Amino acid sequence: MAKLSPQGPFRALDGNGTPLSNGLLYTYEAGTTTPKDTYTTSDGTVANSNPVVLDSNGYANVWLGSGSYKLVLTDKNDVVQYTLDSVLGDTTAGFGGSTTETDSNLNITSVFDKSAVICTNTLTLSLLDADSAGDGFYFIVKNAGLGDVTIDPDLSETIDGAETLTLQQNESAIIRCQGENWNSLFLNVIQDGSITTDKIADDAVTAEKIADGVLLTKTTQPEAEAGTDNENYMTALRTNQAISALAPKPIGVNQTWQTPSRAMNTTYTNSTGRPIQVVASIYHPAVGQSRFEIDGIVCARILVNSDSGSARLVSIYSLIIPNGSTYRIVQENNSPTINTWAELR
Repeated sequence: MAKLSPQGPFRALDGNGTPLSNGLLYTYEAGTTTPKDTYTTSDGTVANSNPVVLDSNGYANVWLGSGSYKLVLTDKNDVVQYTLDSVLGDTTAGFGGSTTETDSNLNITSVFDKSAVICTNTLTLSLLDADSAGDGFYFIVKNAGLGDVTIDPDLSETIDGAETLTLQQNESAIIRCQGENWNSLFLNVIQDGSITTDKIADDAVTAEKIADGVLLTKTTQPEAEAGTDNENYMTALRTNQAISALAPKPIGVNQTWQTPSRAMNTTYTNSTGRPIQVVASIYHPAVGQSRFEIDGIVCARILVNSDSGSARLVSIYSLIIPNGSTYRIVQENNSPTINTWAELR
């Protein structure tokens, strides 16, 4: 929660190497004259006086909170010995870098900046005043217990415009200082797969907007893939499953070439549920004619009129058959015959 100051425990010497008895250590925000707390222990809950008064041997317990400091050391008569600026404080406090688990009420101090607080019981987190926290101070809190966790700003300060914020079981939020008040970011208020009237803020949905006892639940995978549910809500996973099941697939996707037995002048039906492709090669006499029909409409015709005598010519049909459509190849004269027939289905 805090970091020991350089060469801790902190000790100061004068210019002659003699312990700076009863010296004074002033601590400020880096680059400013704004006082910044240090702490008596690593818990970071009890602040030192500012200035910190060194003992007769020049020692003091000085634990730095998050952020950077300016340190000004004087003797007991307030004569400056040295100034150190931009001294880095607790570097574990990158976002979520330090974690505190608590089952009882907790005062949030400056050392909780960018940390995580895991609450395992019904409790209250009391925020430091916004002026001390400063604009941009934030921490994450998760309710991992069975009861409510109450976020309570200092005095008349507010959070999201209200006096307090309540997190129910499994809910979490980032709590951020705006300089004068507080707000919650990324408030996660639904994790158990249901929405009830107790979980909806008064200013979001009123009781008149949802019937008493209505419970919205997640759509199941079969319901999502059927695309018929109109009551429950879809998660990202269910949406992807519905798209995979219901969206039209391009021809050739999850289809293979097959060679069914087919005959001339015989009508067939595409009952696969998807479009298919038919590729057929036809033997024609030197003079011959055939046609390809889909749903009784002539979509292609091959006419052979050659001087090749008794030679037989091979011609190709390649057509897309919509789902549910009928199709056939019809002999028109001189008895053309099927050479090969393949379907992508």
